[in-house]
Amino acid sequence: MLVQVVDVTDDRVRAAARPGQDVEGLTLNGAMQTPFLALGTVDEIADQLIAGRARWGITYFVVRSAEPFAPVIARLRSS
Repeated sequence: MLVQVVDVTDDRVRAAARPGQDVEGLTLNGAMQTPFLALGTVDEIADQLIAGRARWGITYFVVRSAEPFAPVIARLRSS
């Protein structure tokens, strides 16, 4: 799964609102649930990826930049 956006932030709702402005039909709830967007704190993103694995069987994620995603990887490894 190619994660299009990684935004590690304390304001997940605000981060989820941004893609909805550019993608027709993407609701706030949809942006917060899609596996294509990794938004929120490190824990929120890790939980979202774990939920995606359970829901859709996604076990492999690719990101455009590994640096902001590194803390998420560390969190997932510790789970």
